[in-house]
Amino acid sequence: MPTDLQVEKKNSVLMNRKYIFLRSWLIAVIILTLSSGCAGGGGGSSRAELRWRSFKITPPPEDFWQRTSDVADILALNNPSTSVLYFDNPYTGGIISLQVLPRHFPDNGKMIDELRYIYRRMLSSPHTNMRAVVNGIFLPFERAIQLETRGGVKRAEFFLRGSVGRRPSFEAREEARRALERTQPFGGPRKADEIKAERAFRSAQLTPAYTANYRGKVVVFLREEKLYEFYYFNHVAAFEGGLRVFDAFVKSIKFI
Repeated sequence: MPTDLQVEKKNSVLMNRKYIFLRSWLIAVIILTLSSGCAGGGGGSSRAELRWRSFKITPPPEDFWQRTSDVADILALNNPSTSVLYFDNPYTGGIISLQVLPRHFPDNGKMIDELRYIYRRMLSSPHTNMRAVVNGIFLPFERAIQLETRGGVKRAEFFLRGSVGRRPSFEAREEARRALERTQPFGGPRKADEIKAERAFRSAQLTPAYTANYRGKVVVFLREEKLYEFYYFNHVAAFEGGLRVFDAFVKSIKFI
């Protein structure tokens, strides 16, 4: 018959083996979970694929890029009536957007004519001073473009660098308007300082909240007489990090 000491020692060994097995199993589960999350690109942060009549696309992850309709007002780079998607990064001041519109020169125009039109439109945007670059060096626009054709779809891209002025967001403008109204009387003639404050408020709505150094990338697809224009602008310090997100966004488009 085994003694009490031998029984206690045997139980202790069994408990240790059980503890080691459970600990190893738990570590394996944690490693597998982490590996799956990394491979999935952030797990729950990804977005579902969006579908339109002529294409489908996967939006940027929700971690930093928020879908909004106010980017056109902030940067005045795109036409809201032709835009499909806008994403704003409130932490860096960056934007990612896509607009779809008919060709500007449908008859005898070439792809380079469409790109020149887009570039001139950007140069004429208020408080925007960006120029085409290659490897950080300013070059004539025609020399800065990369062109290719695949499966009947023409693709062009070019990089930009310069300054961009960002207007206050819609919420910030509304808050400023409400603050101004709180200082105005409900009736009667306005005082001189109240009229001056209102004029200053109206002028501020057309003035950028700040102007900063930006970098940008534009990708344009021409397919079946339609232009698919992708825009990415971000502060110089955050451009490279957001560029991977933008490239994945562009790459995810699938024409139907």
